Amino acid sequence: MLRADAVSFGYGDSGFLLSDASVAIAPGSLTGLLGPNGCGKTTLLKLLCGVLRPRAGRVLLGERPLTAMTRRELARHVAVVPQETHPAFEYSVTEMVMMGRHRTSARFSSGLRGTWARASMASWC
Repeated sequence: MLRADAVSFGYGDSGFLLSDASVAIAPGSLTGLLGPNGCGKTTLLKLLCGVLRPRAGRVLLGERPLTAMTRRELARHVAVVPQETHPAFEYSVTEMVMMGRHRTSARFSSGLRGTWARASMASWC
């Protein structure tokens, strides 16, 4: 489970403060964040994936704080796909999945990477 317990975060002198936010996301679940512009949805996502560190509270994956995990270890469990992207080329979904895993799958031939990517995507459906 990915969990934020009473996290708070602010951006310098901007006046913005995400205060005392808590959420629990079960493995395999589909979760959405809804709210008006500027309410902290993106900030909360950045806290949940370890891009930002909370000023107060904690973010846990299972029972481990994200701060105790290496970037590589965290990347094996948590990923964020932005709502809007503007790739330089028209990539297929399979190619995008392969690019996201290019470092760990570099030892495979391109045919095996494609097979791995399709199998990975099939397990999500």
